[in-house]
Amino acid sequence: MAAHPSGTHDQHNAFNWKASSATRVRSTLLALLVAASGPAWSQAHVSKEGAFSLRASTVSSETLPEVTAKAHGIERDPRRGVLNVTIMHRDKSGETNVRADVHATARDLTGQKRDVPMKEVDANGYISYMGTYDFVRGEVIDFLIDAKPHGAGPRLSLTFRDRMWLVK
Repeated sequence: MAAHPSGTHDQHNAFNWKASSATRVRSTLLALLVAASGPAWSQAHVSKEGAFSLRASTVSSETLPEVTAKAHGIERDPRRGVLNVTIMHRDKSGETNVRADVHATARDLTGQKRDVPMKEVDANGYISYMGTYDFVRGEVIDFLIDAKPHGAGPRLSLTFRDRMWLVK
C-alpha cells in the first residue's frame, strides 16, 4: 500500500496563528461552507516513486458538465463515480504528463472487488485516464491503482479510501 506523500506537513504548519481573530473566524467559516457544500471528492491522492508520480481523484458523475460527460461517454447518474488518474514525470524543466498502462480496482469493506475499466483521454496533449464505477450512498470504497509508465519508469501503486455520498 502506497502512503500519501510526505511534504504536506509544511503546508499545514504554514497557517499564521498570529493572524487576527477576525481572519481566523473568516477562514473557519469558509472551510465549513466548502465542507457543507457537498462531497469533497476532488481531493487528490498521490504516490511518488523517483521522478514519477501517480495522482488520482474521484468525483461524482453528476458534477461533470453535461458536455464533458457526453464527450467522454460517461452517463451522469447520482450513483456513479468517476476515477481520474494522471502520471507525471519530473525533470530539470518541470513536470510533464506521460502515458502509462493503468489498472484500477475498487474494493468495498466486505472485500468484494470490482474492476474499474480505465480509458485514456487525450485533451489537447494532456493525457489522463478515466474510469467509472457505481456505488451505494455512504459506501466506503478502497481504490487500488497500478500504473506502469511507457518506456522507462518504475511501477507506481496507490491505494486510498473514499466514502461515497450522493450530490443531491
